[in-house]
Amino acid sequence: MRRLWAVLMLALLSIGLSACVSKKQYLAREADLTQQLNQESAQLNETQSQLQEAEQRRDQYQAELATLHSQYETLQRQHDELTDKLNQMSRQTEDLQTDLVARNSMLALQRKIERDLQEQIANQEVKIEEIEGKLKVTFVDKILFSTGSATINEKGQDTLLRVTESLRDQQERSILVEGHTDNVPIGIVLQDRFPTNWELSTARATSVVRFLQDAGGLEPERLSACGYSYYRPVASNDSEEERHQNRRIEIILVPIQ
Repeated sequence: MRRLWAVLMLALLSIGLSACVSKKQYLAREADLTQQLNQESAQLNETQSQLQEAEQRRDQYQAELATLHSQYETLQRQHDELTDKLNQMSRQTEDLQTDLVARNSMLALQRKIERDLQEQIANQEVKIEEIEGKLKVTFVDKILFSTGSATINEKGQDTLLRVTESLRDQQERSILVEGHTDNVPIGIVLQDRFPTNWELSTARATSVVRFLQDAGGLEPERLSACGYSYYRPVASNDSEEERHQNRRIEIILVPIQ
């Protein structure tokens, strides 16, 4: 633009001096100036064209940059989602591994108790079940207690001591002892000691807990006792055989949370 302005100024100056020069010189000078003006105009047009092309390239680059930025954000979100899924899968794998170790430990314990109480299991005096990660050992009817008594008999003591050997190393599990009865009311002779089946079921559960602590050497912090009377039967109480099943002590191993 400065050069074009200078050419124009020279043109004006030449016109002003035209009276002092010959016509031939004037025409020659005018031709030179016109040529320069045309050249400057061509350069200006080329510069403007280059500027337009540069602006177009700038707009194109900006559009490409915006596209790349959008793609980057999409990839970043996908990366974050995959990272979250990976972390979730890692936690699930750890949980499964922990559960597998616990189940293997529980299975080993169950097999050991089954070996130790093989005779009692064969006689249907003891039953072992694995229920939702918990191991339940059920002692049926008179294997632990005589009728109307909360004192563990000699056979019951021997049986509990065998179980205790298996329970001693299960430090990651608490031990819940549940007492259950049939629906036959407490006899008059025993009502002073056990007014109802509530007291009898609770006393029997407590006797087992005390025995596991005192004779079995189990930590009292792991032990608890509950009595349920006849309100959680495993069979109806319509026959002696069914009442026999309901008179029971259950020792349940529960993972410590």
